[in-house]
Amino acid sequence: MKPEERQKQILELLRAIQREWSVDELAKAFHVTTMTIRRGLAELHRQGVVVRTHGGCISVIHSGFESVYQRRVALNFALKRAIGRYAAQLVRDGQSILILDSSTTYHLASHLENHRDLTVYTNSIAMITELAKSPNLDIYVLGGKYNRDMLFIEGSLTDGVLEAVQFDAVFISVDTIDESGRCLVANHDTARTIRIILEHATKKTLLTDHTKVNSSGKVVCCHLSDFDMWITTPGIPRKLLLKYKTLTEVVEVPV
Repeated sequence: MKPEERQKQILELLRAIQREWSVDELAKAFHVTTMTIRRGLAELHRQGVVVRTHGGCISVIHSGFESVYQRRVALNFALKRAIGRYAAQLVRDGQSILILDSSTTYHLASHLENHRDLTVYTNSIAMITELAKSPNLDIYVLGGKYNRDMLFIEGSLTDGVLEAVQFDAVFISVDTIDESGRCLVANHDTARTIRIILEHATKKTLLTDHTKVNSSGKVVCCHLSDFDMWITTPGIPRKLLLKYKTLTEVVEVPV
């Protein structure tokens, strides 16, 4: 990866998670050495977009606030970004798509700047800033109850809107996928919303990295076979991966 591209990724993370980051944390997040991170931070500091601290840095737009959502964005940042970048290549100009809120689908939203005549529906407040960077996107925010911790809209009002719209493509993430291919999320409300979305979409794509396999999840929302494609990252045990490939198309994106 070119230094300029890595610096861009570092800056995206710093702006997404408004807090002080240590060099060690950034090296772990991007799977590179601390020396590589220090060189990148030195250049970003020279550009005036980050402030160096003892052993780390913060973005110049540091707000002093870190939400639960922001902590989730930071977890496996490089994996999620790779998935989002690949998913953006599947989106076609002129489509009507839905991006359901998650710390993985956030990265799809951040890679749509080159698309034209695209209609994007989302329940994510956090994604709006990314989507708004492109003047060629029509953005619709679903109504409902605002979740302050996770920065998204949820509830029966959201579901009511979803039932009235048909989407060319939808992009969803889940909390875990078990060995049988069941997809699980944290609560019944999210599970219900996902079921409604899957009933109103032509193309259905799952964006979930390999660390979510047999992870923690409480409520079954759907099954891998409900999706046309699952975009993930390398690391799923081979035997299990072969089983998953009998249920849907699985694309492993290099990080």
